[in-house]
Amino acid sequence: GATHTGIIDTAAKTVPGMIEMAANMSPFNRIGQGSDLAAAAVFLASDDSGFVTGSDLLADGGMLAVHPGY
Repeated sequence: GATHTGIIDTAAKTVPGMIEMAANMSPFNRIGQGSDLAAAAVFLASDDSGFVTGSDLLADGGMLAVHPGY
C-alpha cells in the first residue's frame, strides 16, 4: 500500500488528487504512515514475534486483500 513519504508529497504536487486516489484504494481509506510500518518492524524485532517463522507480515493497509493482483 501507499505510504506517506517525501516522495509521495513531491509526486502529489504534479499529480493532483494522487494521495486521495491511493487512500480510496485502501479499505481503511487512508495511506500508511511511517509509524504503521515502524510498528510492524518493532513487532518483528520483539519477543512478541518469538514464535513467528517463515511468514510474510503485510503492512499494506489491506491493499493485497482488496486488490489481489496489485
